Amino acid sequence: MIGLATKERGDKRLFILILTAIMLLALTVRLAFFNGPFGSDEIVYLERSLDVAHGDWSSANYNGALRYGYNIPSGFIIYLFGLNLFTANLWPLLCSLAEVAAVFVFAWTYMGRKSAVFSALFLAFTPLHVAVSTRLHADPVVSLFLTLSFIVFYQAERKADKSLYFWAGILLGCVFWVKELLALAFFAFLLYPLFIRKLKSDWLYLVLGGLVMLLAHFALMQAIAGDPLHAFKVVLGQIKHSFIGSHQGEDTPLYYFKYLFFDIKHTWLAPLFALLVAVLFRKHIFDKDNDALKYTVFWLLSLLLVLSFFPVSLSPLRFAMKQSNYITLFLAPIALLAGAAVSRMPTKIAYLLCMATVSGGFALSALEQQDYQLFTANSRGLLAFADKHPGQTIYGSLNNGRIACFYKVFNGVRCSDSTIHEFAEMPPAQSTTDTLPVFTVIDRQNLGWGSHDVKIDKAPACWQEIDTVTPASIGNSHYILDLILAAKAIMPASLADKIQAMQTPKPAKIYTANAADLWCGRTTTTNQP
Repeated sequence: MIGLATKERGDKRLFILILTAIMLLALTVRLAFFNGPFGSDEIVYLERSLDVAHGDWSSANYNGALRYGYNIPSGFIIYLFGLNLFTANLWPLLCSLAEVAAVFVFAWTYMGRKSAVFSALFLAFTPLHVAVSTRLHADPVVSLFLTLSFIVFYQAERKADKSLYFWAGILLGCVFWVKELLALAFFAFLLYPLFIRKLKSDWLYLVLGGLVMLLAHFALMQAIAGDPLHAFKVVLGQIKHSFIGSHQGEDTPLYYFKYLFFDIKHTWLAPLFALLVAVLFRKHIFDKDNDALKYTVFWLLSLLLVLSFFPVSLSPLRFAMKQSNYITLFLAPIALLAGAAVSRMPTKIAYLLCMATVSGGFALSALEQQDYQLFTANSRGLLAFADKHPGQTIYGSLNNGRIACFYKVFNGVRCSDSTIHEFAEMPPAQSTTDTLPVFTVIDRQNLGWGSHDVKIDKAPACWQEIDTVTPASIGNSHYILDLILAAKAIMPASLADKIQAMQTPKPAKIYTANAADLWCGRTTTTNQP
């Protein structure tokens, strides 16, 4: 008995030691390649988080502003620790780390020590998982809640525990609170009876937990908007108008399969290792000894099937909307399958594959940051130019305007007070008698980004070039980029050229123009001058 107790204490210490080391590695790589604002929905998330921090519970008519599974915890963190870029991003960062820990604990408990180490490392160094952890977006948050719902459901199955089924339902409800569109994941659980070929009345507790969160959401919407179905109406209205009515967005059923198994710059080797499960365990995958592995296969395949092939409209036929950032929803089961596959290989080969995955993931994470920071470098650099010309109106690309808007909100000023505006906000030709000079910027790094960006490829004749934007700093990724480029002599020329182009952003030229004649005598505001 004494020997058994000693062994258990030793296993617990080893568990804590390994988990701590992996978490420190995961945190280090995420802080090293910190991303920050991009100029998209993080403005909405920041505004609503600040509203929560200040006790403002006003209504909204945009789905991002109604995602209180993100906005409430983020606002609470800002309320406790104040506002800076780190605290604004702390909620998604914590969720990213927590998902790595959840994968480690699940694999350690049900798949073995080696599988746990490999799985957690694979997830911690997956480029997209690293990249989204330091963006003010809900992707790491919704991925964590979805991962926990599958893990807790499996534990409920193993222990026949009604309370665990209930908590799995609560976690699924949290998925809805964070991103309402991904409530589709609930249908993955509806495939489970087909997978195990039986029905259990205890599963009703899963539904009960989900209903509790749904009713809580109704109560919040009633208090905020006076309509319990407000969020549903907003989301369905946006889907009907843009995704279905205007055919915006991607819905190709093979979208995720392409990114996971062919275009692997976001996911690196883990999805390919996960495919090894089909080879290594093809005869034993349904044995009782591989119950956790079998469940993880179900986890991944059910999500892929539902999020790839679920029809949201029959006329016209449109499948569930897809985005590259939604790939994070599949990364936990992929890491678990990959870890299980590699752990069954000879020790030296397993370590080599792990090193290749971690080192390659680290390098690709750097390139993810480089690409991200490169895209916004001119927009962030334009802020310094604006500071040197206070009160002067500046017109530029959509990203120029949105980055400026983010930092206005970040500094406690209304977005409408920004002096940097989008080209789409330029007044029509000869609509004003204001003769004051204004600045215009043609930023070729991000010009034409977004469906609403007015793309001006060539400066009109009456614009006078006066300066070039000094790009803002890129971040730590440029050190890794320099190391990669040191080996460009052995790279294919096309790859070397692409990486070389990532060193500096395309130039952003600054012009001066007359406010009364911004379009140089033209009577239209078409994109081509």
